[in-house]
Amino acid sequence: LDTGDAHFKNLNNFQHATMFFFFLLVGLISVVDSVLPIQYQLPIGVDRLLLALAFSVEALLFFYHLDGRPPMDVRLHTLLVYAIVGCVSTVALEIAFPTSLLCVVARAFCCLLQGSWFFQVAHVLYGSSPWEEEDENSDFLVLAFCW
Repeated sequence: LDTGDAHFKNLNNFQHATMFFFFLLVGLISVVDSVLPIQYQLPIGVDRLLLALAFSVEALLFFYHLDGRPPMDVRLHTLLVYAIVGCVSTVALEIAFPTSLLCVVARAFCCLLQGSWFFQVAHVLYGSSPWEEEDENSDFLVLAFCW
């Protein structure tokens, strides 16, 4: 991580690994908790609390992932952060209202929005013909996110 000259290398890889670790932790704890006898299982809501933590870590890392990027890239990632904050919020609502079907559906919607926006980001930035840095393209991204 440290190269000896007070600069960190491959920070982007460590950011991704951090996100993956927190979601892996959620998955592992959920699987282990599901096979434990009832007297050893975690209290109700701990799985959702860990999921909210994982989404919060993801939102924080993506929020600070914007430094020094071109404007269209910043717009794409900012919209992604909005979708991730939606995931955090709906999981928090699930913790507060554990029997609400509306909260579960809202979380599913936000997760689908986040996942589909990842595909849009990949297409715009790294597709066969990456988009040009133009105001019209950045404005269209907001429109596309709304639809």
